[in-house]
Amino acid sequence: MSFGMSNAPYIFMDLINRVLKLFLYSFVIGSLMIFLGYSHSRYENEKHLRVVLVTLKDCQLYAIFSKCEFSLDSVAFLGHVVSSDGIKVDPKKIEVVQSFPIPTSAMEIQSFLGLACYHHRFVEGFSPIAAPLTNLSYKGVSFRLCGECEKSFQKINTTLTTTSVLTHENSYPAHDLVFAAIAHALKIWRHYLYSVPSEVYTDHCSH
Repeated sequence: MSFGMSNAPYIFMDLINRVLKLFLYSFVIGSLMIFLGYSHSRYENEKHLRVVLVTLKDCQLYAIFSKCEFSLDSVAFLGHVVSSDGIKVDPKKIEVVQSFPIPTSAMEIQSFLGLACYHHRFVEGFSPIAAPLTNLSYKGVSFRLCGECEKSFQKINTTLTTTSVLTHENSYPAHDLVFAAIAHALKIWRHYLYSVPSEVYTDHCSH
């Protein structure tokens, strides 16, 4: 690390992506130093786990046993709770949003929206709901917390606490499924696409 350790996590993540590239998004995903394996059955999970561990060992990489968890029915991962039912917002993350005081400055609004936006997919019509707050966060706009802004703040909090399980793309229209496939492909090939201008072509037609 000739430029110091600040980029070490990203270098490590790139290494793991290369080592596990045959299995990424098939039965394992990772973010920095956290990795999640997923399977349809316990037998399949044991098979996948063995493949991953053997692959890591062959590359002289080892997992710390005390920091691993195996054969879980649900798991908290990157602010979400993942299970066979789908994906839910992690209650611990919601507590942070719930306990956030009513913003008194544009900077506080930006902080609140930063927390809430991470879970925006769970809130139908998040952008219109958050619009009054978003408009206040722009540079040069005088800060005045109006009734609409307070209503927006409270609705985001309420909606996140009563959100249902996210069941992925089951109800997506055809054009959204195409976008989902493109996003999936970009994730898989992202280490080849970093800092490289790219164009995506699709033969999908909505009519």
